[in-house]
Amino acid sequence: MTIVPLSAIIVVLHYAFLRHAEEQVGTRLEDSVIQVGKSVDEFMFSCIRGMTDLGEDLELSSGDRDVTNKQLSRYIRCFPFYREVTLVDTHGLVIASSSPLEEGASLFTRFDDTRIEFEQALHRSPGSVYISDLSEIPTSPRRVTALGKLSSVPLGFQMLTAVQDAAGHTVGVLVGYIVSDLLGDLLVDLRRRAPGNGSAFLLDKEGLVLMSTDPQATLHSPHLDVTGGALHVPWGQNASGYLVYRDAYGRQQMAG
Repeated sequence: MTIVPLSAIIVVLHYAFLRHAEEQVGTRLEDSVIQVGKSVDEFMFSCIRGMTDLGEDLELSSGDRDVTNKQLSRYIRCFPFYREVTLVDTHGLVIASSSPLEEGASLFTRFDDTRIEFEQALHRSPGSVYISDLSEIPTSPRRVTALGKLSSVPLGFQMLTAVQDAAGHTVGVLVGYIVSDLLGDLLVDLRRRAPGNGSAFLLDKEGLVLMSTDPQATLHSPHLDVTGGALHVPWGQNASGYLVYRDAYGRQQMAG
């Protein structure tokens, strides 16, 4: 007579404990996903603000190459998320740079994928910052996980903005090369906070994998949850900032 009710109580308590534990883990993961998303936003906003401020510096249009080089080098020291900053003329030829680039070299020799953004920056409103696609990923693009760290050639992209002289004439375009090391660090941190053996992914707006802590993930290929339809969601209508869904294997996932 005592075994049956005692067993029922144990089952109920066990179920309640599991539900409570899942809710606690889910809440922590939810907070982590949202926080990482905000950190990525802030990283991009900081880069954009930095480019806007530097583009408005009249020293860049002084015509003195030494002064401009020193100013760009100082900027790099103050904003380490920029690998280099280069000033090019209206034809895309190097005027000055924070790195030892040859004067007169073509921007498009190094960054051929910036032609569209270069024309946009050159012919549209000053103060606007245009962002290139990610640099071409090398052959056999793999990111491997070793001791919880991402290791591979970092993905880079460029930010471009027009530079004007005191009279308001566009005299060139400022090009900042950004390496996404910080984004990889954020993914690793998110993976450490997550329960179980899950992985963290950073996708672009087309659903392609840009970074992952999964050693089997292939970069620049569609994420399975996107191709399978589980992750197709109108983000603009998702006011909460995150989405909970089940993948093709029935596992619960979270995206932000």
